[in-house]
Amino acid sequence: MKLTKKKVLAISVFVSIVLLIASYFGNVKLCTTGGNWNYECSKFLYLIEMMLLPFWPITVFSLITYPLREETFQSWLHFAKWFVPLSILLVLLTPDGQSGGYMPSLIDKQVIAFLTSALFTLVSLIIIIYKSIKKPSYTG
Repeated sequence: MKLTKKKVLAISVFVSIVLLIASYFGNVKLCTTGGNWNYECSKFLYLIEMMLLPFWPITVFSLITYPLREETFQSWLHFAKWFVPLSILLVLLTPDGQSGGYMPSLIDKQVIAFLTSALFTLVSLIIIIYKSIKKPSYTG
């Protein structure tokens, strides 16, 4: 299945909306039962939110690349296909950051999610700008 601009945009917008709903309603509505706070439910939703965080920049860059040439979009998509699963894996493998004692952990899921999103944004901008100003290559 070849990913097209429309498919990537539709999937990223859908996942971003799910993430928005989960972060807004999830902890308040889903994790309270009978007035009691369910910590495990809250922790699970937090993990889902951190894993889906890279979809925010994907949605933004899908909107940016939509009107651009197909060559630019495919170059960006090639990068996104390997970077997003890698960033999700990094978030999953990173500890929660709840270390004991007086010394807090400097690297936790939030820091890794933010750094991978920032790196994704920077590299995506570089790819899009470079491919947009580069003359199109014609094969035929």
